Amino acid sequence: MYDPRANSVLLGVVFAAAILLSVVLRRSKTRRLNLFVLFCGSLLLWYLLELFHAWQPAEHWNRLANAALVLLPQTAIRFFHAFRGDESRSSPFVRIGTALGVVALAAVASPWWQEPAVGYGLFVYSGGLLYGACLYIYRWSRRVASRVESARIRVLAIGGAAALTFSLLDYLPMVGVEFPPLGPILTLIFMYTLSQALLLYRLLDLYELVGRFAVLGALAVALAGIFYTLVQWIGTSTWFFLNAIAGAFVILIVFDPLRTAVEQKMGQIIVRERSQFEAAALALRRRLGRLRTVERIADAVITLLEESSRFTHGALYLLSADGLSLVRRGCFGPPPVPELDVTAARPLLDLFAGEEPVRRRDLRRQREAAAEQGDLRRVEALDVALGLVDDLRADSVFPVRGESRTLGLLAVRDERMPEGLGLDEELGLAPIAVQIAIAAENIELYLQLKVRDRLAVVGEMSAGLAHEIRNPLGSIKAAAQMLAEDPPPDSKELIEILVEESNRLNRVVTDFLEYSRPRPVGPAQADVAAVLRRCAQMLAAEFGDGLEIDASPGKALPRVPVDPDRLLRVFLNLGLNAAQAMHGKGRLEIVVAVRHDSGPTAPGRSAAGGRRVVVRFRDQGPGIPPEVVPRIFIPFFTTRERGTGLGLALSQRIVEDAGGTIDVHSEPGRGTDLTVVLPAVEPDGASTRN
Repeated sequence: MYDPRANSVLLGVVFAAAILLSVVLRRSKTRRLNLFVLFCGSLLLWYLLELFHAWQPAEHWNRLANAALVLLPQTAIRFFHAFRGDESRSSPFVRIGTALGVVALAAVASPWWQEPAVGYGLFVYSGGLLYGACLYIYRWSRRVASRVESARIRVLAIGGAAALTFSLLDYLPMVGVEFPPLGPILTLIFMYTLSQALLLYRLLDLYELVGRFAVLGALAVALAGIFYTLVQWIGTSTWFFLNAIAGAFVILIVFDPLRTAVEQKMGQIIVRERSQFEAAALALRRRLGRLRTVERIADAVITLLEESSRFTHGALYLLSADGLSLVRRGCFGPPPVPELDVTAARPLLDLFAGEEPVRRRDLRRQREAAAEQGDLRRVEALDVALGLVDDLRADSVFPVRGESRTLGLLAVRDERMPEGLGLDEELGLAPIAVQIAIAAENIELYLQLKVRDRLAVVGEMSAGLAHEIRNPLGSIKAAAQMLAEDPPPDSKELIEILVEESNRLNRVVTDFLEYSRPRPVGPAQADVAAVLRRCAQMLAAEFGDGLEIDASPGKALPRVPVDPDRLLRVFLNLGLNAAQAMHGKGRLEIVVAVRHDSGPTAPGRSAAGGRRVVVRFRDQGPGIPPEVVPRIFIPFFTTRERGTGLGLALSQRIVEDAGGTIDVHSEPGRGTDLTVVLPAVEPDGASTRN
């Protein structure tokens, strides 16, 4: 007699075994994967024992199935606890579930295990804990930062609750109510979604999930049709086994091309319409022009890509202030590398031609062609480029290009499309990359204009202010010096303080005038290595053995278009700030590099061509609070008791007068990096500034 419940459980056994095998065959195992193996294994065990009991209604099969039912919620709650990413091995929910499991197992092992009360208790125990696990995940979704990821987790929790509900409804025929046995089918769909989330390190959205099942269904029908046709053509003769093997060989041969064709076709059907993405992309391009921070740009771009459901991986990289690295500003999907060194990424950056992206499939074809031609150098360069694309977890990498330089990268992938992004996606992403570059340059220009406006105000007031201060200051100092020649009794110390403070105020005025009156850049040039050596000697003399200075400027550095004394003043200011942040004790690292690509410049300067000298001062102090960082170059802003607040402002002015930049990067508790970037003077005597 046909038993729908037994047939449904048989399908559950087969598919649970397949899902379990796909996870077990993974080389690398994590705690979450191991707990999922236990969860799926306990589900498989329960289905298997239920199947045996349906085929042979014996008491021992029923008892073993009840014991497996006790085990199933235990593995489920432990897996979901780990799935949330909690580091702790236990939680109140897990501990309560464990206690209930011990009681339930004792009831199954007792002589009264066949009593109706025990059966109802097991029903409430397993259903309650499994519903609790779904609620556990649903509540977690509210604390997830990403709106898209939070929505997917909620769908996962609701899907699990729905699968559990239909599994419980499978028992309605036992009380005389007919109901189709859909529980095992929905449960296995839920388990497949979980397995893919673990193997792909992300949750599938509804479109992708439907697409995957459509692909699997189409493949199953096509392959089953091939096998059925070959076997039926021969019939059940003595050659049946041989022809079954032949049918299996045919399936293996056509599987890969058939899968590729089906995935591409289903991708065109399932993925959202092109018009929706184009409308969202157009709205984003209009919005980017109004954003005033890099963080908001990255958030807007990543949110669009993630919510579009057309991509499974995405990341935006933008050039760091010193131009030496590309820093990840935002991503979704499995996180790619946080930073790319510009020099190391040169094999990839050199491949960009205009706004065209670099595609993984094109790199592979080019490598094959180079290998056939025996061009080993080209093969090596393409291998490096492919490795960088892998690090970015991308199929296509779009350049974020400014007027004369590459400002960043937009790396995108859709793993549902084995051949990479289609033309529609690329046509939609290319204008976004262009608009990102325009927005980033606008932000830089906006900040530069703010600095200019501030400097203009300071310049107007500086001359009058200096005159008003210096006249009475000169009189005070002269009077103090006259008194110092024949000081009244008990007043010598006070006169010394008066002279010292007059000198200090005079230095403040001098620095202020130096800051507010930019000097035209003349023919003076500085040897960076020599200036750094002198700076290191002066810092060592000032702070003694307590300060460890690690400076290796080298000898082959190009010269820079700055007066040596002014450059020494910049380096001393940065070195003194770093040393004072460490209270004169610690390690000060001074790193020097020559950058062969263009980067950020001062207002009005072109970034095209030439080399740049990069000098980075790195300390091990407490770092600068994030709210203070934007203000450290403002004149008279200081956090030190006797600081003037002009050292960094004057240093920035000197560097910008030479066509360079000075940048700060600080993490509280981990120290501060102050980076100076200056244009190099080429051998013919002309600097790289335009």
